[in-house]
Amino acid sequence: MNAPEPLLPLTVVIATRFKHAQVEHVLDAIWPQIDAVGGEVVVVSGAGEMVATPRGVRWLGVDTDNLLLLRSIGVRSARGTIVAMAEDHSVPRPDWSKAVLRAHAEHPGALALSGCLMNGTDRRTAARTNFLSFGSPFMAPLPSEPPHRPPPISVVSFKRAAIVDLDDEPGTLEAIVLPRLFTAGQIVADERIVVDHYQDVTFRWAIRNAFCGGRATYGYARARLDARGRREVVRWVVKHVHSNTWREARSRVGSGPRAWRDLAMIGLLGVATAGGGVVGTLAGPGRSPSVMA
Repeated sequence: MNAPEPLLPLTVVIATRFKHAQVEHVLDAIWPQIDAVGGEVVVVSGAGEMVATPRGVRWLGVDTDNLLLLRSIGVRSARGTIVAMAEDHSVPRPDWSKAVLRAHAEHPGALALSGCLMNGTDRRTAARTNFLSFGSPFMAPLPSEPPHRPPPISVVSFKRAAIVDLDDEPGTLEAIVLPRLFTAGQIVADERIVVDHYQDVTFRWAIRNAFCGGRATYGYARARLDARGRREVVRWVVKHVHSNTWREARSRVGSGPRAWRDLAMIGLLGVATAGGGVVGTLAGPGRSPSVMA
């Protein structure tokens, strides 16, 4: 990260491929509450657009569509003691920033905190199952048992100590830092931190995104593994990713014809994620970071 000293209580990083007009609704929800706590918002846009923004909002126009690179640029430029992630399709609740700061103060030993992710687009089957395939363990009320995997990046905030040495390689935050903190028990969940997620998608889009998300994450972890380590990861992905996805979502789906249709689609999305994980581990991220949402 560029700043040698933490200067602000909170930085929110938004990585997007969109122009300002398509992100404005997220900024409208975030900026007033960030301003109220003396923080900043850093938007890194792959659209290359330069925008005049209010004080406390920095808009960085970058010529790339690699979403993980955009996020890495934003995190490394952040000046907050707490650095929180946001997305162009997720909207934090009105008390989100205060909840983030309060939770970090209550858990000084935790290097990262996660919150609840709630689905704002559940009318169509594709949108509903897309969300449940990755978000079901992190919906309110949070389950008593810890999830089998790290939380989505859009509900995570980091203490500066966890990311101060983040390198320039895209994917390090998602593929290395977040799983390492999760495995070490350094991520504390707090259901007072709530983000609403909006992706009204087609099933074809959801399948592609699941594959690309799996390939990008596992693909960037690949470089740190030897041949034996890659084989072990592939075996784990094949054995666990699909079954964990289905089991986690099953607890959030009711009964009846719609439930079984949803579970069948969630099963396919789990297969797509696992397939992406296998390809990423064996062949790297490819173009997936430029396709995933």
